[in-house]
Amino acid sequence: MNLTSRRLASAASSTSTFPAAPAARFQKALDDTRAQAGFPGAIAEVISPDGTWIGTAGTAGPGSSAPPTQTDRARIGSLTKTMTATVLLQLVQEHKLSLDDTIGSMFRACRIATRRPCGSSPI
Repeated sequence: MNLTSRRLASAASSTSTFPAAPAARFQKALDDTRAQAGFPGAIAEVISPDGTWIGTAGTAGPGSSAPPTQTDRARIGSLTKTMTATVLLQLVQEHKLSLDDTIGSMFRACRIATRRPCGSSPI
């Protein structure tokens, strides 16, 4: 382990309501993933019926020696579209919804208006 790896590993921190063993596994997974991917830093959260864990690893950004904090914001760009589509298809596979379901059927208490440009067809 070189000096940079030691410095980045020491920047890791976490907050957890999980027992120590799973919290340590989560932190190791985050540290290893960050190092393998070459990210300067990472922030991750696990939420389950068994507890909540929030961890950080690495630095706040390229050229920074400050560790990321659990309240830092990360720009994720268009990644949420891919994540939303993946979760949607998983729910379809689990028969919890259909691709033919409307947003209105999922959120009956909300009034949702669909706006499309003139001449466009529904997807």
